This record gives sequence, structure tokens and C-alpha cells, in this order.
Amino acid sequence: MKKILTVILACSILVFFAAGCANNGASGTQNGADKTIQLGYVNWAEGIAMTNLAEVILEDKMGYKVESTAADVAPLFTSLASGNTDAFLDCWLPLT
Repeated sequence: MKKILTVILACSILVFFAAGCANNGASGTQNGADKTIQLGYVNWAEGIAMTNLAEVILEDKMGYKVESTAADVAPLFTSLASGNTDAFLDCWLPLT
């Protein structure tokens, strides 16, 4: 049951993240041609999968350039706080 809820939560986060990057009805391949999104991930199976899925959606469907970087949890949160990383899709609160 916990695994199903985790997958549902992760998919919801991905959908909201992708929707937040969208532009009001403009062509998907033109939206982010000059923008690069920095995604961070931890070397956990679901984190790698969600990050790769988000990368494909953002690049192929929305036109953004995406750079993904692997890191440990603490440096990743520091990078998010400083603005060097735009998103981390695999957060298990309150444990991470």
C-alpha cells in the first residue's frame, strides 16, 4: 500500500511540475528553446526513473534543455536552496 501511494505521489509531483513549466497554449517545441532546467536526483531507482521521465517530457514535449545531476541528499537540498538546481522529484518527507 505504501509503495502504491509513493508512486501516486511521485506521478502527481511530476504532473504538477510539468504543468507549471507550460506556457499558455503556445507550441510545445518552441516554449523553452532558450532555457535550461537543472534537475537533481539521488541514486535511488525511483528517483532515476522519475528524473529520466521528466527529462524526456520537458525536452521532447515542451522544448526545454534539461541537465540532470546525481548527488547525495544533503548536497542536493543545498543546491535547491541556493538555486543551482531547479527541481528534485524524489523527496520522502519527513525522512529526507
